[in-house]
Amino acid sequence: MRRRLLPLAALLLAFAAARAGAAPASDPLERARLLHRVAAELLDDPAIESRQRCLRDLEDAIALDPEGRAGNHWLLMARLRESGGLDREARRCFRNACVQRPDDPETWLGLARTYRRDWLRTLDGDALRRSVAVLDTASRVRPGSSAVWLALCPLLYELHDLPRAAEAAERALHGYPRVPEAVLAAALMAWRTGALERSDSLFRAALPRLAPDLRAMFEHPGRFTGSAPRRPPGLLTSTDDDATDTLGTTPKGPWVDDPAHDALPDPDPTTPENELLLEYRARVAHAYLLFNDPSRPGLDARAETYIRYGPPAKVLLNPPGVSLVFKPNPNAGGNPHSGSMSEYPLDAQLWIYPDLGMNILLNDRTLTGHYSTPALREPWPNSTPSPAALAKRGDLLATGGGFAVFPTLPPTAQRLDVTGTFAAFEGASQARLSAFAQAAGDSLEARWVVTDARGRVVARDRHAMGRSVCDPALRADAFALDLPPGRYDVTVSARDGHGRRGLDRGAVTLGRVVDALAMSDLVLCCGEPALLVDRDAIRLEPLGGTTVRGGAPLTVYFEIYHLAAGADGLSRYTFDYRVERLALDDKGRPVAAPTTTTWASREEVFRGRVRRQFLSVPMATLGAGRYRLGVTVHDTIAGTSEAGAVEFVRP
Repeated sequence: MRRRLLPLAALLLAFAAARAGAAPASDPLERARLLHRVAAELLDDPAIESRQRCLRDLEDAIALDPEGRAGNHWLLMARLRESGGLDREARRCFRNACVQRPDDPETWLGLARTYRRDWLRTLDGDALRRSVAVLDTASRVRPGSSAVWLALCPLLYELHDLPRAAEAAERALHGYPRVPEAVLAAALMAWRTGALERSDSLFRAALPRLAPDLRAMFEHPGRFTGSAPRRPPGLLTSTDDDATDTLGTTPKGPWVDDPAHDALPDPDPTTPENELLLEYRARVAHAYLLFNDPSRPGLDARAETYIRYGPPAKVLLNPPGVSLVFKPNPNAGGNPHSGSMSEYPLDAQLWIYPDLGMNILLNDRTLTGHYSTPALREPWPNSTPSPAALAKRGDLLATGGGFAVFPTLPPTAQRLDVTGTFAAFEGASQARLSAFAQAAGDSLEARWVVTDARGRVVARDRHAMGRSVCDPALRADAFALDLPPGRYDVTVSARDGHGRRGLDRGAVTLGRVVDALAMSDLVLCCGEPALLVDRDAIRLEPLGGTTVRGGAPLTVYFEIYHLAAGADGLSRYTFDYRVERLALDDKGRPVAAPTTTTWASREEVFRGRVRRQFLSVPMATLGAGRYRLGVTVHDTIAGTSEAGAVEFVRP
């Protein structure tokens, strides 16, 4: 402190001497330079007297040196106005500073900040575009400045210009000075463009270099997913009495940071990266880069809302029906003796999430662009995700009972439609899990993971997907494994060389292999049996889903095991099938007994105990609806029977 006061005292003495006439009256440039230095010393002093003195000195310096030869007086004046919340005055000063010093990126950055702050507060799209235009000019003035590209990246992302946003992140990463926030921007855009391996490595490289509070946001997702608790206030120590949460809300006690509470489920176990954790970290990175103002550090409720639920479909400013005033005591209830009756104006933003059936209300009670949750007697209607809306979206995962919602699939532009078919067969000595996958694209790779009922990985594999037998535009792959009896979860993912990816999951229950008549699962196939048989080998090509279109017969494949042989060494069996129309309600529950629409029976004779069977079911007479195909096999010699069924849909 003493070292800081000594230069200030010297400057004040020199300034007093100049005011007293010690400096020549014919040297206004020197006096302006001295006034500029004194104002720079007083700029960060929060005392009102110091700020007033700083303002007077800068006004005198500008009057003495209007061309700014003794210093960038307008930039200093803009910073003073900006710290005081006078954005309109700060913008005017930044503009003057840009005219005088067009080669100084700080002036352009400051001007862009005022426009960005205006856009965040008023939702004016023109202000956003002006901020981007100013930063574009700054990038041409100083193309190697990481600060310029770092400020430009989140704004371009908000304009849905991903290629330019990704380029800005890369320029910030390779610019100067080297800052860890630039690594965050590069990791964010790598994730948004589908490069998840690079995104994961960049996040891991950036986190150790961040400030402790910011790093904790990335490393402890339980704070924003509803799983991390707080210690009760009674357990606070003397140093924790003023502890607040990350977004600056009222004290609630310190966080209990425990890896068990921070663990997020991995929606795609076929990759070493946790896609849900990467999505969370990408949200934190974007919220920090967008809502954190260097001149007014700190995040508010908008950042927390974005981290928990992602970008809203729409944001309304001061919508109809929302109160734009607040009372210091909202529980007064109109009683003049229970508190103050004063009312104060506020701004309100309504964040709308139609896919979640949710609207979140935020209030700016300071009228400075700092939003917080409103103080209401009753919760705002539909302020939490609708269970019905979540049930309709199989690609969303709610954590903490709806405290946060994350997607389990990539964005639509990066998503591959992967369809998996999973079935149980019999192997030589154990049950066999067979899985098939289809996806549209070129040069696709399929990755397989099988986990048991305890979540342990029992098998992994990866293949280049080959061309489909039935549709040249599709790629197909198959995976088979002999396993002990039990329930197994199968995940298959596919990806191409352009960052697009997709996955599908299913469960298969394998039984014990016993020496008795048995059937495999029924598999709906995509073509005629002649296309699926190559000499003595069978190459199954599942339909890819349960929807059967067109009037061509439906091909169904199944296997029959442990048929008894007669005295002549031949096995004899008959099988019949029936197609039943299912009457279901909106929730898929049966509302009436099924109606049989098709029935047929066949008798077969062959040599062996295992029969691989194709079945063709006519479709021309079936109308739209949901159907169940049931097959029953009768071993004529042993006198035993076995049945299986599969459902399909006619659009």
